[in-house]
Amino acid sequence: MNDVLKQIELCGIVPVVKIENAEKAVPLCKALMKGGIMCAEITFRTEAAAEAIRRITAELPEMLVGAGTVLTREQADAAVEAGEGAVARKKAEAAKKAEEIIAGAREQARANEEKAEKAAGERKREVLAAAEAHRAEAIRAVMETVI
Repeated sequence: MNDVLKQIELCGIVPVVKIENAEKAVPLCKALMKGGIMCAEITFRTEAAAEAIRRITAELPEMLVGAGTVLTREQADAAVEAGEGAVARKKAEAAKKAEEIIAGAREQARANEEKAEKAAGERKREVLAAAEAHRAEAIRAVMETVI
């Protein structure tokens, strides 16, 4: 199930809103949100629909807004255009989050490289010290045999 359907399922109810005045769209959605309803369908039965969607998505990005009673291609285009601000905002948020994750991964990779270099250096010193100890033992053994 995609995120939008999950949000609709969590709402439990999707109010169908026919709005005559786009200026009333944001206050109406704030009232819905105050009542725990985080989604609404704005019908294209009035000229105010596209502007209402535009205002809601601009001012209340947490509100899930859909377009209803879309009967023509022009209405569909207007609905998509009106909601583009929300889509662009979500894309920008996703891009920012991705950049943060990538930056964190790069930082972790640098830290891991430093740890690996440090561990390699320590291991190299251990190996050299062990080799030196074995060399010293070998020299002692030879000396004891010769003497």
